[in-house]
Amino acid sequence: MENTTDVLVEELMSPLPHVIHPDATVAEAEARMRDAAIHHLPVLEGETLVGLLTARDLAVAANVAVESPASMKVRDVLTSRPVTVATGTKLSDVVATMLDERVGVVVVVDGPRVVGIVTHHDVFRHLGERALGTAQPSPEEIRQRVLDEHRRIAVLLDKVEGLARQLIGGDKGADPLLRRSMFELHEVMRHHMAYEERTLLPALRDADCFGPARVAAFVREHQAQRSMLENIATELAATESPERLAVGVIELVRAIRDDMETESREFLDPDLLRDSVIRSGFGG
Repeated sequence: MENTTDVLVEELMSPLPHVIHPDATVAEAEARMRDAAIHHLPVLEGETLVGLLTARDLAVAANVAVESPASMKVRDVLTSRPVTVATGTKLSDVVATMLDERVGVVVVVDGPRVVGIVTHHDVFRHLGERALGTAQPSPEEIRQRVLDEHRRIAVLLDKVEGLARQLIGGDKGADPLLRRSMFELHEVMRHHMAYEERTLLPALRDADCFGPARVAAFVREHQAQRSMLENIATELAATESPERLAVGVIELVRAIRDDMETESREFLDPDLLRDSVIRSGFGG
């Protein structure tokens, strides 16, 4: 039997977490948490993790603040020195870290970059699913996670496109930022497509109206995206004139956006996945 604590943190973390700048207001943070239905926000200054803002931090600030808490800055209420774990960490070590540090959330990092977040709820859910033999998420859970990731990827695509257009306009300062953002996009999309292929495609194969031809088209689209990402990322890393690649970056951004729209419309239809629930027995 598979050891449930041998899985890696990447398998249970929430990837592409929402983040916030330390100079944002508490009101902005509250709105972001409310809109995204989350309770934790890594606080980043540039790409540097400087803290973690939790719903509890906001509640404490509201109780002790002399001024209106909504006008306070995130840096005034955040939890400094958040607990982090590296990608590749085993679940058993994540649990040990949470217990040792007496925390209910850890930030997942890949070197200096924040790539995910894990809460005690994620750990309990994973262990419970394994114990009950229901580790495979339901089609609706898969659909919701893919849509959540699409929204977060869209923010990154806006950033990449903006930097590419700055380069085309002659802003040399956008060069290193574009290189870093393209590396981030490459990693984010690699994990996202792997998740879809591991979970979404099996769910769709169980739907009567989907079929093998559409599964093959889905896979081909991913292969084309991987090829474009690899080519542009490789060329950006090697060239001293990224301005010439900026047009290709914008084309890549457009292709990813089109693909996400197609997925949302054709592959993530609730009725399609509801059919999958009925056929596969997810619904009980």
